[in-house]
Amino acid sequence: MTEQEMTEMEICAWKTDKTDK
Repeated sequence: MTEQEMTEMEICAWKTDKTDK
């Protein structure tokens, strides 16, 4: 996994977290 892919996954994670809350 590239560093950019990791960043995109992290962004998706916190976006989902904010949306969930």
